[in-house]
Amino acid sequence: MGDAIHDNVGALVQARPQVVAGYVTGSPYVVWTPADWALFPGIPHVTIDQGFTGSPVASAIVRDVEPGAWTAAAAVSSRPWTPARPTIYCSASTLPALAQTGWRGDVWVANYVASAPGSPYPVPAGMTCVAWQWTDKGGGGAYDLSVVFDPSWPGLRSATGAEAEDMKASKYSDGRQIVALIGTDGNVYVTEQAAVGSGWVRTAGPAGGRVPVTGALSLELSVVSDVPNVFIQPADPVAGGNGNVYTSWKNPDGTWAGWVQIA
Repeated sequence: MGDAIHDNVGALVQARPQVVAGYVTGSPYVVWTPADWALFPGIPHVTIDQGFTGSPVASAIVRDVEPGAWTAAAAVSSRPWTPARPTIYCSASTLPALAQTGWRGDVWVANYVASAPGSPYPVPAGMTCVAWQWTDKGGGGAYDLSVVFDPSWPGLRSATGAEAEDMKASKYSDGRQIVALIGTDGNVYVTEQAAVGSGWVRTAGPAGGRVPVTGALSLELSVVSDVPNVFIQPADPVAGGNGNVYTSWKNPDGTWAGWVQIA
């Protein structure tokens, strides 16, 4: 994946990245134009909210946490934030501060090393390192380069376009609907209506963070006293290595509790 400011898009085109990331907020020399995005057809587009001019953009996939941009606390708490896979970009040194906010979800980590890494950067429990920005010297410093480790990021579909593996629906007492699904990356995602008959709002996730078991899952969703709960268990306990049941529930602040084993 390559990312750059608007003024350096021309150099990034020459790199022919497989995934491209650009800014949807910021100064004119930073924010991408529609013409910039059009230079990268047929590959995933990762939108970045710099937390500056024009921010917040609710649909932006990435919130940029670094000096002069978003703070970790503001990036995590500011709503609405509606992409399929909301992601925090930050340096490795910022991960402890991000963990203190309670973030459980995708992170794009910046840590510059001599060559492209072969495995994700180690991140705090509950987070998933979807990409590692390993150099800012691409094109002689015109763009950054990252390795993307999750083929289903930045959406819920896999690289082949496969749909979610399982889905369950329920309702709040006021009639609003809520849906939980197992994404093609094996994690659980939840979406719900903001009001009866309205559009759907993606809640922060993946719910519970990375699932604690492997293999295909069975999924259940319930809403008790207007508190949504999701339950998972390996569909094949032998292959999954653990046949026990885990649950996560939605906290009053809209975040999801980490997975807890209950049986």
